[in-house]
Amino acid sequence: MLVTGVLGLTGSPATSVTGETAGRAAPLLGECHNLTYEQLAKPADTRPAVDCATTHTTLTVHVGTIPEKVWRKGKQARFAYGARICDDPHEAYFGVSPKLLVQTLYSSYFYFVPSKAEAKAGARYVRCDVAARAGTKVFPIAADPRFTELTPAVAKCMNKRYLFTRCTTAHTYYPFAAVSLPRRPAEGREAAVVGRRCAASTGQRVPAVSWPAGRWGKGALGVCYFRD
Repeated sequence: MLVTGVLGLTGSPATSVTGETAGRAAPLLGECHNLTYEQLAKPADTRPAVDCATTHTTLTVHVGTIPEKVWRKGKQARFAYGARICDDPHEAYFGVSPKLLVQTLYSSYFYFVPSKAEAKAGARYVRCDVAARAGTKVFPIAADPRFTELTPAVAKCMNKRYLFTRCTTAHTYYPFAAVSLPRRPAEGREAAVVGRRCAASTGQRVPAVSWPAGRWGKGALGVCYFRD
């Protein structure tokens, strides 16, 4: 699919993926894929794209190139580079504030690097996909999944066991605010720290919170929930 097929995508169009990937089967900006969570968790995806008018779970919002000097450093360097360059395109595609985005099923993105066979042929791409995810489940998305406000269709809720789920199904807690987390609390203190920041920001005690599973520091956000 050509980039003109999906309006408003940000990042490098497929024709600008040059160097090592020139003339090879690099991913295309705006293509769709129908992948399970387990498939999304893999470092590479060689499955063909699907028609965005059919059932799919991801949309490619950026295609970049891994510099050869980074590639030669090994897997961890490639993965770190991929995660870093997908950050901005993920937020730019949706075009909403990070504090709104983090309360939704689209709060995370997935990225892929070339398979061994592709790399041997010279491919050095990074493919950045957005998906609707709640825990270890991903759900079909629209050809254009963007939104402008928090609704049950896009919000990410929690059930009574504090596991993420869709808000359009049975749930116990609904997100209503996000707070900045400038530093990582001591292990085991995350919930208490986020809870205090939610109370200070919203003026009320909250029954449930969530916080980053991975990165902390500048830009890290926690989410405040009410009982729904």
